[in-house]
Amino acid sequence: MPPERPLLETPDPRYQILVTDDGSRSLQDLILNESYHSGSGAAAESYVVYLRNSSVIDLLTAGQDTRVFEYGFGTGMNFLMTAALAQARNAPLYFETWEYRLLPVEVFQALHLPEAIRAAQKLGWLTECSEHAETIWNNFLNFRTLLDSNQHGSNTLNFAPNITLNLMLGDAKSVQPQGYTKLFDAVYFDAFSPQTNPDLWTIDVLSTAYSLLRPGGKLTTYCVNSYVRKLMTECGFKVSKGPGPPKGKREVMIASKESDTI
Repeated sequence: MPPERPLLETPDPRYQILVTDDGSRSLQDLILNESYHSGSGAAAESYVVYLRNSSVIDLLTAGQDTRVFEYGFGTGMNFLMTAALAQARNAPLYFETWEYRLLPVEVFQALHLPEAIRAAQKLGWLTECSEHAETIWNNFLNFRTLLDSNQHGSNTLNFAPNITLNLMLGDAKSVQPQGYTKLFDAVYFDAFSPQTNPDLWTIDVLSTAYSLLRPGGKLTTYCVNSYVRKLMTECGFKVSKGPGPPKGKREVMIASKESDTI
């Protein structure tokens, strides 16, 4: 039997907060009956599946200019961790994320997301990032307050001279690779599950993700579904399984675009 985890109300009845095992907060969508993160640890999942498995942590730690494309902004945890590390290492970061239904600002506030950085630090990760995370998240909340979530399109915020968030509100199926002049180092594929959101787990969307990556770049996701692995392979990815987060999923997916691919 899975452990009983604390559940907290939010100002929006569509969502409730799940306090995960590492102390960080995630959400449950009560309409879709879907969790945003693993109950075993939201912070651990974001760090391992996205920052570590994509090698983004290596790029930022080395101070390299890094570009990340994300399917599914969700609670914003992947972005916050990535941006806080970029600022701590003075590494330029461009982070583009697509979200169809942006959470209400009151729900973002209730998540207390910088606490996820402290949860990661207890596991020995992101040790230099707490102060940066607080500043970045407060700036994001001010940014979110001004956004009309029903107005689709590009919304850009510069957190520092070298850190940019481009929050795209709209349907990620409409992404056109030819619209980008620069490729991405990593794709965080953090959409809801194939059962809940099958429209994003298709050959067309995954082929687009492949086209957006530079040679040597990686797409990472929590899903290791055999059908999804088959689609990834058909798109040209070299697919492998990597270790999941502590006490969470045993394996997660890493899909690489081989360096000699043009």
